[in-house]
Amino acid sequence: TIEHVLSHTAGHVEFLSSKIMSFHDYCNMEKMAKLSSTIKPLLPPGARQQYHHTSYGWLLAHAYTHLARTHIKDEWDDLMTSALGSDGPRRMTLLHPPEVTNGHVSGSASSAIVASKSKAMTTGKIDELMQEFGSFQEVIAKGGKEAKGASQAEKVDGAVWLCIFGKPQWVEPSSAHHPLAKQSIIPGIQAYGAASDVAKALLAVARGRLVSQRTLSEALRSRKPPTSPLSKCTRMPLPLRTFEEAEWGLGLQLVKPKGGGPTCWGHTAADG
Repeated sequence: TIEHVLSHTAGHVEFLSSKIMSFHDYCNMEKMAKLSSTIKPLLPPGARQQYHHTSYGWLLAHAYTHLARTHIKDEWDDLMTSALGSDGPRRMTLLHPPEVTNGHVSGSASSAIVASKSKAMTTGKIDELMQEFGSFQEVIAKGGKEAKGASQAEKVDGAVWLCIFGKPQWVEPSSAHHPLAKQSIIPGIQAYGAASDVAKALLAVARGRLVSQRTLSEALRSRKPPTSPLSKCTRMPLPLRTFEEAEWGLGLQLVKPKGGGPTCWGHTAADG
C-alpha cells in the first residue's frame, strides 16, 4: 500500500533491482516507476522497516501517475509554491537547476548553488574499503545465491548487497552532475534547495500550511514493525549507514536526540 511505501516497510529493500540494466534506464523516471510497480518485494510488506529510497521514489511516482492521475513534479511545485511563494519551485526543485556561471545564477535560483556544491564521490580509506569488502563477503557467504540453508532474512541481506555491486556510483551525489541525470527527475534520490528554504518548507508543514495537524500527527506515528525473524535491518553499505536503524512515520524520519528531549522529525542526509 501507499502507507507501506511512505513508511519504508514496503519490502522493496533493494536499492537497484537487477532488472535495471543501465544508468540510462535509471535516469528514466517513467520507466523506473513502471518497472518498480511490477517487481515483487523481497520481504512481505510490513515485516521490516528498512530505508529504500530509490524504490520509494519510483513507487510514489507511479502512484501519482496511475492512482492520482497527476505528475510528481506538478505536485512538488504546488507544495513549494504554498511553502515558499511563487518562486518556490525554483528555490527547491526536483530537476537539476540552471548552472552557476561566473558566480551568477541563472533565474536567481539558490538551488543552483546547492547543486553546484554537491559532494563529489570520494574513495574511502583503505581500512574502510577492506571492512566493506569483508562485510560483503560475509553477507554473500550467508545469503548469496549459492549459499545453502540460508534463512529468508539472510537471502534478503545478500540481495541488498548484491544489488549495488558494480553500481554504487549511480546513487552517489556526484552522479547528479551526469548529463543524463541533469535532465531527469530521480525521486527519492535528489532534490535541490538551500538549507534555509528546506527549513522554511518544514516549518510550513509543522504549522499546518501544507497538511492538516491531524494528517501531520498521523505521519509522525511510528510504523516500526514488531520484532520478528524478518524485522532486523540489513547492515547497510557505508554511504547509507546512517539509515541502518532509522525509524519512520509516513514520509518523515523520526529522530530521538542523543541528549534526550522531544523526538525530532524530517530527513537526515547520507552525504552530510
